[in-house]
Amino acid sequence: MRPENSNWTAGVKHLVLPIVIAIGLVTSVEAECPVDNFDDGNDEGWIHCGTWSKHQTPVWDASSGSYCLGLTDPVREPPPPPLSVAGEWTHAGTDPRYDNGCVRVSFRAGTAAAGTWRSHFVVSLRSDCKNAGYKAMLGPSLGRISIYRRLALLADAWDSSFEEGRAYRAEFCATGTQLSLKYWVLGEDEPAEPQLRATDKQFNHGNIGVGVFIENDNQGPILRGCFDDVRFVPSAHCMGDVDCSGAVDFADLRTTVSAWGSYTPCYPRQLEDFDGDCTVGFSDAFAVLKHWGECRN
Repeated sequence: MRPENSNWTAGVKHLVLPIVIAIGLVTSVEAECPVDNFDDGNDEGWIHCGTWSKHQTPVWDASSGSYCLGLTDPVREPPPPPLSVAGEWTHAGTDPRYDNGCVRVSFRAGTAAAGTWRSHFVVSLRSDCKNAGYKAMLGPSLGRISIYRRLALLADAWDSSFEEGRAYRAEFCATGTQLSLKYWVLGEDEPAEPQLRATDKQFNHGNIGVGVFIENDNQGPILRGCFDDVRFVPSAHCMGDVDCSGAVDFADLRTTVSAWGSYTPCYPRQLEDFDGDCTVGFSDAFAVLKHWGECRN
């Protein structure tokens, strides 16, 4: 448990510098910028978008602490191509730091029993709610992952394996003209390399998005999928900038010290845990101090 006494916090701040300099710890995990974990139960900052029949009612619901998208009723008529419900975080489209980098998000595959197994998941970058930008598709029931420009397929792989009801973490990157996608079981080791890569130069700016869709011939199932803990790693982000303000300063040190202690479960990694050891401690404070006053963007 973290002590709440303000004197303790102040004392740690005075002790951090000489100790971490003496041991010279080296950090190894990329810093991440928070986008939304939906713990506030709403999707403020997100706009709603998608294509659906006039006989269907789309849903954007963050009241559970996850961002759940879909339709209120099963699909009973041929949907438009494809039937989709999505949300986009518009701050990314107004801040140039989000033009290049990786979005990371958790999602849970559906189940056949609940009628949601054929719901596919989409993560988008440089998007604008009108099919512009780049989209990563993860289709659990198909065993397929893909990268699209608008609706044009850039790359896909069919040997991907998903399990019903299991939670996954995905990372979709767009840096310059290079696109990449990887996913892994939440709580297990992240793959060292992406499972899919593509190259394209059409889009260079836009929103971050998440969404769900069902392909044209999938009548009957329920369109529903939930996302959580959306984060972004700008290509120019500097280690130690916990609040993603573009500068490493006292606010970052204060935030790191305030999070002092171990935490469970340790995935996704806590933002202040720069070395990824499931504990916020001296090495993480050192990451802030080491880059004090610096930033690469």
